[in-house]
Amino acid sequence: MVITIGSVKGGVGKSTIATTLAVFLSQKSDNKVMLIDADSQGTSCYFTSLRQEQRGTAGYTSVELTGNKLHEEIRSLVRRYDDIVVDVGGRDTASQRAALAVSDAYVVPLSLQAFDIWALRDVLELLDQLKPFNPNLTTFFVANRTDYRGTKSSAFEEMATSIEEAYGISLLPHTLSNRIAYSKAAGTGYTVLDPEYANQEPKAVAEVTTLFNHITQALEKR
Repeated sequence: MVITIGSVKGGVGKSTIATTLAVFLSQKSDNKVMLIDADSQGTSCYFTSLRQEQRGTAGYTSVELTGNKLHEEIRSLVRRYDDIVVDVGGRDTASQRAALAVSDAYVVPLSLQAFDIWALRDVLELLDQLKPFNPNLTTFFVANRTDYRGTKSSAFEEMATSIEEAYGISLLPHTLSNRIAYSKAAGTGYTVLDPEYANQEPKAVAEVTTLFNHITQALEKR
């Protein structure tokens, strides 16, 4: 399956989710996983290089690919990999459109801030334009960097209601909290799912596992 992590706004935590998802998929069933860094900032590729230095192996393959021919390259890679995760830039780019044209899922992280909520209008416009090219694309809107109460917080409930009323879309019932564990692990080439951090951060492990299981199971049931 091909899962693209993206948005039309930067600073929403795409690369953290993309790299953690790549590790999750590689650990889950020993599948061959490809992580494509299609963001000009190159965060996922830098993380992978650091991870290889620290661990000897990333556990997945990574490559940097951008441009409007990205969909053709992804189609070629699908034949060789069980799962492909694509980290695209936080804006409407040719790379993002090309990736979405051949993706099974589009994961859109957003914080519960007004600027992120306003950006949803552009995300929905992008999806409308791409629908003729990929009518089976499934989109997941994920609240990221919430407080520790997650979906039980009043901020989440208020924003979820506002988003549904304004845009007719629902946030996933699973969130990722604003935990220092994510950035701490990433800064050393690890994720919270790796043994070096998993025992120290059981709550972080639980929330990413719950979220990713929800997404992958939903795609398997399509």
